[in-house]
Amino acid sequence: MKLLLVASNSRAQAEPSLGIGYLAGYLKKYWRCSDLDIKILNYIPREFSKIIQFSPDVIGISALTNQYNKAIRFAVEMKEKTNAHVIIGGHHISIAPETFHSAFDAAVLGEGEQTFLEFLEFYKERGFDTAGMKHIKGLLYIDDGKVVATGKRGLIENLDCVPYPSRELFNMEFMLREEKNVFGLSFGRGTYMMTSRGCPFRCFFCSASAFWEKIRYHSPEYVVGEIRELIEKYQVTLIHIFDDLFSADHDRLRKIVQLIEEQGINNIVEFGMFCRANLFNEETCRLLKRMNTVFIEFGIESGSQRILNFLKRGTLHLEKVEEAVRLSRKYGIQTSGSFILGTPGETEEEMFQSLELIKRLGLDKFAFFILNPYPGTPLWDYAISKGLISGKMNWDAYVPKKKDNLTPEDIYDFSGQVFINKNVSPKRFVEIYDLFEEERLKLYDHNWETVFPEEEPNLSL
Repeated sequence: MKLLLVASNSRAQAEPSLGIGYLAGYLKKYWRCSDLDIKILNYIPREFSKIIQFSPDVIGISALTNQYNKAIRFAVEMKEKTNAHVIIGGHHISIAPETFHSAFDAAVLGEGEQTFLEFLEFYKERGFDTAGMKHIKGLLYIDDGKVVATGKRGLIENLDCVPYPSRELFNMEFMLREEKNVFGLSFGRGTYMMTSRGCPFRCFFCSASAFWEKIRYHSPEYVVGEIRELIEKYQVTLIHIFDDLFSADHDRLRKIVQLIEEQGINNIVEFGMFCRANLFNEETCRLLKRMNTVFIEFGIESGSQRILNFLKRGTLHLEKVEEAVRLSRKYGIQTSGSFILGTPGETEEEMFQSLELIKRLGLDKFAFFILNPYPGTPLWDYAISKGLISGKMNWDAYVPKKKDNLTPEDIYDFSGQVFINKNVSPKRFVEIYDLFEEERLKLYDHNWETVFPEEEPNLSL
């Protein structure tokens, strides 16, 4: 059987899509036959000759909300040009199954490894038989003109049973180029990894908790084993741990640091990660420094406590933000923060409070984003209830279109009908936006719009 896994990205990406990497690793380990030929595309290419030549039996597509329409268009093309059955999975369809489109033959909802394995095993035996597919939990498909949901599949409780992502199926040499950067900082030959799934918090704007439901961790031994693989197989010098909250479990963090030190990994690799300010203390900072952490990003979001209470549901206070940044700087770790503009009801004064906080903290860098309501978030439900958006959205509106000179018209081109702050005019918002961009460029001259050279798809036959 020939299987093509595709991440619905807008262009060649700087990093492998770990979601389809985990999926491939799981299938390779647990597929009971020897005839599964897996190929991976890290983005949707401009032309399809290599896909047609490969002639897959099944195409699995993973898509976020801002790429869902692109995935639909790709599925239509694949149905016209190949005989493959096309399956959609990933974040968007899992939290918004009501958006299922007839361009897809089926959808895998939620954590996909076991569901997709069972589907492929069934498909090998009986083809696309909708009558039999109803026994596979976690699927969505159309049968006799009606959408059929087969019921929810439970989460994988022991994450260590999921193999490391099959990075060898990606064009890793392209992705490990030393000229790329992480959040605008160059660290050499680096890549991403994940050591957990989920987040214990329920921020108003975030859909992670809706998708993952609860937080689960890989064991320290699993984590350090994957780090060793990245060093030995790919000669990395930087690893960005892409967890929502890598340092949340202090006992686990202590064990990981102990293993890293015992194996001398801290003398080989630098680390970067996201941290949450209200879980960050002196012990955490010492541990991260011991494992050779060189940069940390905090989700600060706003310099207004009122807006912060709305976005973080009262779980984060500005004094904790200031203390966390002070500690990080004390230990010589480069520190960044992310901020959000355009929260419903946010005033000009509150936006300027964020800008003032950025200057006061002395961050090494920062990023800022226009708030968008995504399906599966409390913000989405709030925006619908307040009439700020409708339930029927053009998902292309979520595609980022940052540019050097944003105009009032661009606010709506940028965020479409999902620009939900009606308290500030588009003209004034653009003026404030430009002030944030001017401040960002003082810290590092990184062009967010830089398009990486297009990688050669790893579809050699």
